[in-house]
Amino acid sequence: MRAVQEFQVFIILTPRGKLGKQTSCFSRCKCCVIYSTFYGIKAYKCLNNDCDIPDYLLVLLTYKSIYCLMYIVYKLLCYSFKKRIGVCCVKKVLLPMMLLLVVVFMSACGQEKTTGTGSDATSSSGSSPAEKEVIVLGTSADYAPYEFHKKIDGKDTIVGFDIEIAKAIAADLGAELKIEDMDFDGLLMALGTDKVDFVISGLTPTEERKKNVDFTDIYYYAEQAVLVRDGEGTALKSVNDLSGKQVGVQKSSIQEGIAQEIEGAKLTSLAKIPELILELQTGRVDALILEKPVAEQYVKNQEGLVVAGVEIEQAEDEGGSAIAVKKGNQKLLDQINTTLKKLKTNGDIERFVVEANEMLGE
Repeated sequence: MRAVQEFQVFIILTPRGKLGKQTSCFSRCKCCVIYSTFYGIKAYKCLNNDCDIPDYLLVLLTYKSIYCLMYIVYKLLCYSFKKRIGVCCVKKVLLPMMLLLVVVFMSACGQEKTTGTGSDATSSSGSSPAEKEVIVLGTSADYAPYEFHKKIDGKDTIVGFDIEIAKAIAADLGAELKIEDMDFDGLLMALGTDKVDFVISGLTPTEERKKNVDFTDIYYYAEQAVLVRDGEGTALKSVNDLSGKQVGVQKSSIQEGIAQEIEGAKLTSLAKIPELILELQTGRVDALILEKPVAEQYVKNQEGLVVAGVEIEQAEDEGGSAIAVKKGNQKLLDQINTTLKKLKTNGDIERFVVEANEMLGE
């Protein structure tokens, strides 16, 4: 989890108007811009409130800025007073003073870091509450009723029963939920690189995925279905009837693995479900393999589509959805499992599923 970071403004001072190497972190941030330049003084500001420049780089930047400022002050004072007190005297008097100022400043930075607004920072007194943490959810919001986009009060909003589960997790952690919407095949990579804290996206805990991430208990079971154009469903009696046909699946999904095991099937793997629906409607693929609740929603909301009477057998542990966390994050895993147990006991997950389907019909 990350703490909410304050809006940052960095002032970089360099002699002769050159920009030093200490500003290299801005290329990592991708959101910092020059907003003023004045005689070699370049002012930068970060346009992203969630900029994750490491603390040590912030300290380094500040240190370099002060160092360059001292350099400028030193040159100016040398120029102004060298005729009166001599260059050697200036060096003996001014340099120790400037070094002392740098030491005092760095000590202040260390104290600020101890009591500041980092994700592990806590209040130094009872009257100043700790800053609320942010927990970042990774999802692919194209998989109704799990997660999908909907206009609410004129604003595009990500909703679905997975999102309601994520909200409950954040509430139990006392954290603010931030949602990162991305392609399904990039979710686990984002988790491994700390761009997100956990992933909920109708994710099946396969053995291959378990090598790279940790999974919670399964919170929802769903059957697989074959979606075809109206009038073509009766020709399919079993999954083997898809042999020789162009089958659409979501990239890196459990359905892609199912399709790869169908002898003679030709695969079209795309990142987004709506793209696959378009491929089916325009005849570029013959069938799609989707989770049954998702397929049923497209039949309900899109004309000319039907669910074929094909049963796809799966082991119980391959048909459920679980939440992924970074490998080794046992604390977060246990906290999420506690929330899931409570939601299942209270019947909240079933209620979330019903509400998500009702929202789709509105």
